[in-house]
Amino acid sequence: MCGIAGIFADGGAPRDWLRENVSRMTDRLAHRGPDGCGVWIDERSGIALGHRRLAILDTSARGSQPMASATARYLLVFNGEIYNFRELRRALPDYPYRSETDTEVILAAFERWGVERTLPHLDGMFAIGVWDRRERSLIVARDRFGEKPLYYSEQGGSERSRSEQNRVFLFASELPALRVCDGYESDVDWDVCGDYLRRGYIAAPATIDREASKLRAAHFLRVGGRPQRFWSLPQPAEFSGSAEEAADELEQRLHDAVRSRLAADVPVGALLSGGVDSSAIVAMMNGGHTFTLGFEDRQLDESTAARDVARHLGTRHEELIATERDALAIVPLLPEMYGEPFADSSQIAAALVSKLARRGVTVALAGDGGDELFAGYPRYAQLKRVAQVPGSVRRWAAPFVAKLGQGEKMQMLAEALPAQDLYHLYAAVMGGPAEPMGRDPLDFMARHDLTNYFADDLLVKLDRASMAASLEVRLPFLEPRLVAFALSLPAPIKGRKRVLRDVLARYIPRDLFERPKRGFSVPLAKWLCGPLREWAEDLLPNATANLKPGDRCVGLWSRLMLEAWLKRRAATSAARLPESVVVPG
Repeated sequence: MCGIAGIFADGGAPRDWLRENVSRMTDRLAHRGPDGCGVWIDERSGIALGHRRLAILDTSARGSQPMASATARYLLVFNGEIYNFRELRRALPDYPYRSETDTEVILAAFERWGVERTLPHLDGMFAIGVWDRRERSLIVARDRFGEKPLYYSEQGGSERSRSEQNRVFLFASELPALRVCDGYESDVDWDVCGDYLRRGYIAAPATIDREASKLRAAHFLRVGGRPQRFWSLPQPAEFSGSAEEAADELEQRLHDAVRSRLAADVPVGALLSGGVDSSAIVAMMNGGHTFTLGFEDRQLDESTAARDVARHLGTRHEELIATERDALAIVPLLPEMYGEPFADSSQIAAALVSKLARRGVTVALAGDGGDELFAGYPRYAQLKRVAQVPGSVRRWAAPFVAKLGQGEKMQMLAEALPAQDLYHLYAAVMGGPAEPMGRDPLDFMARHDLTNYFADDLLVKLDRASMAASLEVRLPFLEPRLVAFALSLPAPIKGRKRVLRDVLARYIPRDLFERPKRGFSVPLAKWLCGPLREWAEDLLPNATANLKPGDRCVGLWSRLMLEAWLKRRAATSAARLPESVVVPG
């Protein structure tokens, strides 16, 4: 896990300018890689690659980046982990390896297969920047699910960098690293704010900076061309075995996924909520070090459940009960941590538990992805039931929708729509395209969430929160063969995590995990009415005037995070923002 950055000024650029700017960019990513830094420059080609290292595999200097391939054709900066690197290394035995890193295995694959043909072979989380000296081309790429971020921008040049006729391509792990480069200019993209306020995040490829983009998951970009997809979610044949056979297969695949993600030369632990997903991961670890975040609010606190699971599985367990003081300390840091507006309020919990875990380990496994793969969200069951209602009944109910309260309106609206429009409703609510991919509504929702909400919200939350603490988090549920198997399961077997629960019951008693789903939530309204009131009122006068401690206040939090980010930008940016801007929404 690291931070990467790069500059490509086609036609060349002064060495001092390249070094100064790529160093400034990598310095901005120091939290992603506190163990070392490196820069490689070719001024005649106008290329500079920068790297900040969090040493995980082969912590010696042999693992430093940027790293050159054996023939010196490829120069690579890489953020992430490749879990099948040993398997790939056995398939590439003739390469003259000098380290035990997965980085060098990527380079060996590039030498054998080329960059574009290598990408589908990589099981892992990664963002890559690679300079091909023979082709004089720069390629950037991002992993299958979007676990690791990659931002890029093409800018006009400053006088110090090159002639004004040429352009400069910039890329980095985080958006703020682009902003520190000399000549980078970008206004706030107000057009994306409406979607942000509805969703709570900015979906790829858009960013809050008009001139910058996020590379989509499972895409690569050869600079000068257009992004291209190198992998898509599989469309496997439906599993035809029994529920018990499905549990047997899932247990083996999950065990293999966890084992591959334990590879490290540093301490490894796990984030344990006490729910089904994280408990299943810890069960497969066979012991270890676990970390839990709890709350004083009993309705949200799962620390007791996690403690019981940890005790049964024999882990070394640590927990933090988050207080109002903890919230007050972390919330003002969120605009800097995320780099652009982001409003999933569980980001507070993710930041706190990451900070806790980093005191004991450098790598932590987590259960993210289980809800999407095994239909764990309540909305999956709700929309599945809606799909079974005859279309004539839904159409008959339509006139009554407007008379219902706002909380019930969305569910009844779904019931009032024709069957073919259920997909469009779900896409409208969750964001993203509405292609009816998949065998049935349940399969469609899982696929839609994996490629939209999961990639642009949950993985963003986890990456920024963990990397702010210099903690690497790995997700076994995203192992490609496990994903393909989960997508093959029919709804009666995987719905409501039935098959995953059956596997977990082989390791711990059901009464330790058969509890109502709570999610990774924080007592946000209570905090906004208490210790965060002054912070919120400073951003939005009277923001908390009508707020009650039990309110969900999702829309308010989105607006507050936007205002906090704008305030941060105004304080740090040389460019002035318009004095009166009407924010959409």
